[in-house]
Formats: sequence, C-alpha cells, structure tokens
Amino acid sequence: MIKTLPGNVGLFTPSLFLDFTKGSLPSGVTFSRSSVGTYYNSSGVLTAATSNVARIDYDPVTLTCRGILLEESRQNFIVQSSAYTTGSWVKSNCSITANSDVAPDGTTTASLINFFGQNGAYCQQSFGVTTGTTYCFSFYAKGTQIVARTDGAMGGGSGSGIVFNLTNGTFTNASGLYTNVTITNVGSGYYRCSFTKAATSTGTGTFAIDNPNGFYTTVAGSCIIWGAQAEVGSFVTSYIPTTTAAVTRATDYLTINSGTWYSKNESSVFVQYNNLGGGYLFSFGDGQTFQSEILATLNASNILRMQMPNGGGYANVTGNGIQYSPYTFGQVSKAAFGFNAGSICLAYNNTLVTGTATVMPIGNGIVNFYIGRDRNSTANYSGWIQKFIYYPKRLSNAYLQKLTQ
Repeated sequence: MIKTLPGNVGLFTPSLFLDFTKGSLPSGVTFSRSSVGTYYNSSGVLTAATSNVARIDYDPVTLTCRGILLEESRQNFIVQSSAYTTGSWVKSNCSITANSDVAPDGTTTASLINFFGQNGAYCQQSFGVTTGTTYCFSFYAKGTQIVARTDGAMGGGSGSGIVFNLTNGTFTNASGLYTNVTITNVGSGYYRCSFTKAATSTGTGTFAIDNPNGFYTTVAGSCIIWGAQAEVGSFVTSYIPTTTAAVTRATDYLTINSGTWYSKNESSVFVQYNNLGGGYLFSFGDGQTFQSEILATLNASNILRMQMPNGGGYANVTGNGIQYSPYTFGQVSKAAFGFNAGSICLAYNNTLVTGTATVMPIGNGIVNFYIGRDRNSTANYSGWIQKFIYYPKRLSNAYLQKLTQ
C-alpha cells in the first residue's frame, strides 16, 4: 500500500506503507500459518484463527489494536488444558465444578476449584521434561488470589509457589525459584498468570495449582481457573487449547510481495513493534545465501542489530553491521534503519547509532522480503508488528532519529 504519512513522516513519501493496526491485513503482503492460532478480537474475546488466517490482535481490556501477532512455533504439553475434572489432572483435598464461569473465549467452560482447609490441597498435572530446558507455565484465573508452582523433575516443590493477587494484579515470588513472572489483566475479572523455570533433571515434571491460602494451611479457599499451558521457552505465548494430546501451534510467516517499491541503491525502513522475545525483525535477500541478506535482529541479550553482507559473511558492529543495546522487551518501540553504499544508520526510540557500509548489500539480486523471519526461518520473531514503512532512499540520520520519537 502506497501512502503518505502524517506529521514528521509525511515530509517524504514512502513507496511501501503497511499499517497492521487498522483491523485487517493490508494489501501487499502474504501470510501463512499451518495451524490454528488464538488471539483477542476487537471485542476483547479470545478467538481461534484458522490455518493461514492472520491474527490482528487487540488488547482485551482497552480494545486497542496491537497489530498483527507473529509467533514462533510452540507446543502446549498440558493435556485437557481447560478440563480440570478429567483424570489428566490429579486432585488432592479439593473439589472441582466444571463449566462454572464464562471463560476468556466466551464459552462457559471455566472451572471452580474449592480447596478444603487441609494441608496439601492442589490440582496438578505431570509431563516429561528435560534437564536444563526452560519451560514457561501459564493459566487464566479469576478470584482473590491463587498459588502456582512446579514439582518433580522441574524442581520447586510444596510451599515454593508464587502467590498471584487477582484483585490488584501483583505477585509474590517468595521462594525466588521462578523467573519471568507476569500477571496480565485480560478483562472480565480474569488475569493470565505466567512464570518460567528450568527443569532440574530429566524425568517427570509437575505443574500445580495450590490452595490460594498456601500449601500448608487449614484455611479453605477457591478460585476460577481455565486455559493451562506448559511450553518450552523463556516467555509466554498465545494460548494453545488441548484435549487428549499435546498440541503445536505453527510458526506465523509474513512475506512482503515483491514490486517496484524497492530500491537497489539505497533504502530506509521504519518499524513500530512490540517484541516479546527476540527474533528477526525483517530481512531482505536473494534467497540463496546469508552473504546476500540484509537483516534486522533482536536477540535475547537485548541487542537490536542490523547486519549487511560484506562479501564473505556478516559484520555485526564494525564494517557492515551496527547495533543498539539494550532494547526493551514487551513495550511498543520504534526503530528506523537507513543504508546505502557508504553508510548505515540505526535509530531506536530517539537514540541514534551510525556506521560505515563498505559494500552495497545486494543490488539487483534481492527477491525475498520477510517480516519476522530470515530466509531459513530461524529465530522467528514473537510479538506484534504495528507498522512497516519503506522509503526508496537513504534518509538523513536526523530524520530517521525523528521518526523514532
């Protein structure tokens, strides 16, 4: 889509303007995903998108469009993820009433757990884990508070749980055994709670929901729960419903259609995004070799990097590469990149980094344009892309910096 931007951006006319915050997939791109994927629709209801349907995602509380949701592939190891009365869940000193409340997906499938006033009141499920592998656990809950933990080969154990406060959206991680703890308001009284932990041995690991008042207590408690998930990774991704077996959500692929919008001699790119865990922000290439590919990457070390070929490979910081550190996960950010035969520039949230490009990267050979991946689909991006704007000229450093204010 060719469009003139308002305000500062409008001083120059881009040849490609992709806005993913307008409620639909813009023209000029091709999308694919070989599985179902969940997202929040414009009414804030968790919804399943069928295969090859893009997820234009909304904040479930404010109903603000967050852009297109792109995620790496993940598998939910928890079976019967919302059916806590089944035998897949082991119960102790508690009773469960199924279909007790309207769940985040609008169905009456959330369960009420009543924990008795006895020590060791819990609802838990176990699955195979591998030592040293980091797993992310998550679930939806509604009530006053809830306690969650791991056990078995995951480590943790009785009394180690995180206390999630479901009235003010805070948590207490007293044991310090868990990392990347989050609690997110998803509307209608529900919070999505998550945390990560590395398995301490190879074997059977356990995910447990405990009495809201603690594992060792004689005080009864209750909570509404729904949508449990255990996935390999250091951050939580969209909910993957399961029944009798683990389910995998496939990778999202977003490709920009080729066209006359691209300039072989000079370029500038602006991206507005919210990244959850690294990956490739975009890549342009000839489809053959990494030596002919322009990459913008975000990595787990909080480095935003632009890499261009130097004839024999990539140079990360000097030569044909440039980087900014640290960037912040989980917030809307703006990044701009400019390059030609003589120079490269990276601007991130009004901070400018400059460098020298000794070789024009690709020239006539470019045929592939990707958002959220490279040519081999490794280290795929996870998060939202809101805007992607391309200029067929090398804009000034000052102007690129201004775009990211």
